[in-house]
Amino acid sequence: MAPVAATAILSPAPLLRRDWLRANGRRMGLRAPVGLALWLGSLHLHSLLSGVSPFPA
Repeated sequence: MAPVAATAILSPAPLLRRDWLRANGRRMGLRAPVGLALWLGSLHLHSLLSGVSPFPA
C-alpha cells in the first residue's frame, strides 16, 4: 500500500513528516501549481458558464 493511500486526502499531517515530504515533495510541488491554476480557471469560468459569479459583489 502506498503511504499516501493510507492518509486522508485533505489532511496536512503528511506535510509535517520529513520522510513523506522527502519522498513526495517534488511530485507534490509539481502538481500543486497545476491544481491551483485549474481551480482559479474554473472560478473565473463559473460566471461565464452559469451566469452567477462565485466572487462577492
